[in-house]
Parts: sequence; C-alpha cells; structure tokens
Amino acid sequence: MKIKLFFGLFLLITLVAKSQNYNIATIDSILKIDVNSVVRNKTEIVTINAVDNIHIKSVYAVTIFNKKGENHIQLGLDYNSGKKINKLYAVIFDKFGKEIKKIKQSKFKDFSSNTDYTTLAVDDRYKFFEYKNSNYPYTIELTSEYTTTYSCFLNSFYFQSNYNQSIEKSEFVFINPSNIPFNKKKYNLNSNYILIKEESNQKLHYVANKIPSLKYEMLAPHEDVFPHVSLALEKFNLYKMQGEASTWGEMGKWQYENLIKGRGELPKKTLEKISKLTAHAKSDVEKAKIIYNYVQNKTRYVSVQLGIGGWQPILASEVDRLGYGDCKALTNYTMSLLNSQNIPANYSVVFSGNEIKDYNEDLIAMQGNHVILNLPQEDNEDIWLECTSQSTPFGYISGFTDNRKVLVITPQGGKIKNTKKYFKEENLIATNVTINVTANNHIKGFFKRSSSGSAYNWQLGVGNVSDKEDYYQKKFNHLNNLNIFMPSIKNDRDAIRLIENFEFKISSYGSRAGKKIIIKPIVFDASSYKKLTPNRTQPIIIQRGYTCEDTYTIYLRDSLKIYAIPESKQIASKFGTYHLTYSKISDKELKVVRKLTINDGQFLKEDYKIYNEFYKFIEDQNKTKFIITE
Repeated sequence: MKIKLFFGLFLLITLVAKSQNYNIATIDSILKIDVNSVVRNKTEIVTINAVDNIHIKSVYAVTIFNKKGENHIQLGLDYNSGKKINKLYAVIFDKFGKEIKKIKQSKFKDFSSNTDYTTLAVDDRYKFFEYKNSNYPYTIELTSEYTTTYSCFLNSFYFQSNYNQSIEKSEFVFINPSNIPFNKKKYNLNSNYILIKEESNQKLHYVANKIPSLKYEMLAPHEDVFPHVSLALEKFNLYKMQGEASTWGEMGKWQYENLIKGRGELPKKTLEKISKLTAHAKSDVEKAKIIYNYVQNKTRYVSVQLGIGGWQPILASEVDRLGYGDCKALTNYTMSLLNSQNIPANYSVVFSGNEIKDYNEDLIAMQGNHVILNLPQEDNEDIWLECTSQSTPFGYISGFTDNRKVLVITPQGGKIKNTKKYFKEENLIATNVTINVTANNHIKGFFKRSSSGSAYNWQLGVGNVSDKEDYYQKKFNHLNNLNIFMPSIKNDRDAIRLIENFEFKISSYGSRAGKKIIIKPIVFDASSYKKLTPNRTQPIIIQRGYTCEDTYTIYLRDSLKIYAIPESKQIASKFGTYHLTYSKISDKELKVVRKLTINDGQFLKEDYKIYNEFYKFIEDQNKTKFIITE
C-alpha cells in the first residue's frame, strides 16, 4: 500500500511540475464570459505524514484580463515558527504563453505580518513579490511547497474562489499515509464540473474542469457559494501540544485544559479592590457591569501573536500588571475578575466581522479569529461581552460578533451557542424633523435622530468626526443651499442609543408656480435603491433587518396655507413594509409620518422582481410633494 501511495504521489508531483500551455487562445470561449481572470491551473497536494508533519505542494496559475482581475493574483506565501517554506517561485507569461520573467525565492521580499499599530509582536511573516503589468492579458504562475507542524486546522480547498473568475482546471489531492482519522465536508460540488476520482481513508482526489464564472450580484452570499472541500483531523497538533477530538465537547475540553486552565490567578490587592467596587451591587448583572467598566478603564487592546500565544491568553496577572492584552488576554482577564465574584463566565471563540460567519458546526476543528465572553443567564438571554473595546457598551456586540454560532468553552467541555441577534424592531432609526416654511421659499428647523440596536453601531462613527457641520453637509449633499448649525452628538452608553441633533436652514427650497409652492416634505432622504438585475443566479441575502421611523412636522409662516396633500400610501412584501401618512392638522400645519421595516433572511433568486417593485415604490413615495399657496 505504501509503495502504491508513493508511486501515486510521484506521478501527481510530476504532473504538477509539467509545463502547461498558457496561451490565451487555448481557453474555451465559454470560460471568457463575464471574467476578470481565468484560473489555468490550481493544484494542491496535501500529505499527512504525521500528526505534526504535513507537507503541502501547490501550483496556482491565473490569467489576468483587467485591473479587477489583479485581485485574484497570489503573490506570495506566509510562514511562521511552525511552517517552513521549502520551495517558492513565480513565472510570468504573456498572452501567447511565452515566459517573460521568472522570480526566484531569493527575489521575494520578506516582511512581518505585523502591519497594525495595535500589534505588539507577531511571528507570522510573509514572502511576496511585486509585479505590475497593465499589458493585459498576462498569466502568473506561483509554485510553492511547505511543511507545517500545525495540523489543528487544515485550509479548505476552493476549486473556485472569486466572482467573475472561471476555472480551466482545479485539482485537490489529500494523501493520508499516517491513517489519522479525519472528517470531510463537501460544498457545492456540482457533478457537471467536478469529478471525484477517489475517496478513501487514505486518499481523496477531486478534479474540476471548465467551471464557468459566477457573476457578482448585489446581496448575494459570499464564499459559501463556491465549490470547496473542508477537512479536519481527529488527532491534531498545535505548537507541540497534541490533542484528539471527535465532538465539540471534546474540542472545548482540550482547549480549556491546554489553553485556558490555570491562567486566571490575580493579585490579592486587585481581588480586594473588585470586591469593594461590587459590594453594593444588587445583582450579578450589576456586578458584571461594574467589572466590565473597570476593565475598560484599566486596559487597552494590544495584540500578541507569538507561537502558542496566537491561541493562548497571557496570564491574567500579567494583564493586571501591564494594563494591556489582546482579545484572548482581555477576555480571560475579565472572566477571571467575574469568577472572583462567583459570576459564571465562559471564554468563547468566534468568527468576527461585519459579515456574519458561523462556526462550521459540522467540522470539529480549531476555528475562529476572535474571542469574546459569554455570561450565561438562567431565565434571560445570555449576555455577550466584547472585552477589547474601551468604549463599547456593556452587553453590546452588534456589527462584529452578533447573530452567529460560536464555540463556548467551559471546564466541562465545549458547546456551540448562538450570539445575540438584533431583531428589526431593535435596530431602530427614529428621526424627528420640525420645519418652518416662509413665503420666500426658505425653510429652517430642527433635526433629531436616535439610533439603537445595530443602528447604534452604524451611526457611531459620527461621534468621532471633528468637523460635524461638514460631515452633515456632505451626507445630505442632495440638498442645495443647506446650512447646518450647532450639531451635537450624545452617546448614551447605558441605553445604547446615539442621538444626533442639529439646526438647519435651506434657502429657495422647492419650486414656485405663481402663488403656489411645491415642496417635498421628506427633506433628509438621500437614498436611492440599486436595482437587482434579471437572470439572477444567487439567492438574496439581507443579514440584518431594521426599522426607520420618521416624523416631519411642518409649520407654514406668513400668509402661507396648505393647498393640497398626497394620499397616504403603504406596501407590504416579503422584504418588509412601508407606510407613508399625511395628516393635515390645520391649514398651517402638516404632519408626515414614514415607517419602513426591512426583514432579514435569505430569499429566492426569483424574488428579485418583488425586491425591485418594493424598493421602487418606496423611492417614488419618498419623492412625493405637497402644495402650499399664499
């Protein structure tokens, strides 16, 4: 069997090394439709020699057709203390497939992956080459070979990984002479393009040919739409620490015992201070809030990614002494302070980012890129704490770690939980505008907007803007002759609400027709929807629903009075609801109330027509006007 595997591997390596014709004339015409690039050859051979010895050889050749295609180029390879590069070089070809340049490994630049001022130390490095060429099309072929001791996470292999990119050939081989048990998950392996050559305990072999491009579509899923294979070994190694797990309970137990346990001791002086601070708190939640505020005032975020430190927190006592730490350290520190007051708290690993990404529940492996804290609640929804921010309100996680599956680690083991989801009713933007209209077409008034739930995070950045008048002038640049006065921002962290206020004046607003003035009452609406195109191939994804409630109260001055107002309108669809109501309070006062609710979820690709009709109706109603007369 070993001879057979070795001979098979020898043949594969020989095939990978064999020169390929990269003349663009050989590309099938169907693969040139709607493309920025074409992958000519993507081959990866992964060999599991031992739990701490994995060899990976790959070739990635891509033809670039335009500037956007340059984002599909691989220009180098990362490495660290557990990952050694054995071979690395690149070859450039012109459109005829003629070699025009070869870059040896010695010509690759070498730099630290530490490009962030918040990172104190990191052992990850990157070898890359710079290449600029606007003479499209051209082809870049990158060949690499490396060995890693880290088997706790294996990279997923994507046969296709970019929108507007077609695949001429893509091949993945997994060879397991060590017979370590493993799990595999296959996603979107369309049999029209991908051939399964072999699937056994010792070898996997998949070949993809002539996959047409997938055109980018607004509100489409992200990498999950592309064909890929994910693998996980049941026995694994992380920086000289070996483990075994076939359930999330076992994986969590291993992480607790090897990465977290024994790292929570704190100085007696600190424990006495925390006990004193929380002495008069009436509940564990109140105590937790006091401790969270204490951590925010005492510490700051600094990343440390050296060796096992990329996965293991530094000692809580060190964070207490130094006053800084990364997400792991600050979470462990906060957890230790809470535990000192007998408040249960669990270290939790998550995929962070604005795009919601779940732990892959079907694949038991080291996952995630961030750590947060879980406070289980018996009779209420669990509380989740982001411990790296000095300004985030207690229990607020929207926009970074909300509504996704995470691994919660306890001394008893691990379990998959879902973080807080902010529902459309919570994600509220409420705007109140008071407008005074004068006979010379001038309007002036007051603007107030309150944002809560996920909307709090969406608007939070305005608080850091130095020139707020300029900010609002640009935000509402659809309004000619707009002047902003006395803008102010109130960040209510207790209520988790951001409140914006300003006064405004607009000269010559609306239009005149004799003694009649025509005015659009919804002054501060600058939205314009983007139409979804026919022949859609992907479902429609709206990750976060929300609600907008706008109230405009309009007073007429001088000799003005209301002449005519539009009818109230409403629409309901699977994407949400919209109500626009005009109420004539008197001849000189008009109230306009608009409420828009957007539903989150995944919708059929055929629903694009409903989406377009819904948003087109909203856009049309937002433009409606009423008539004033003298």
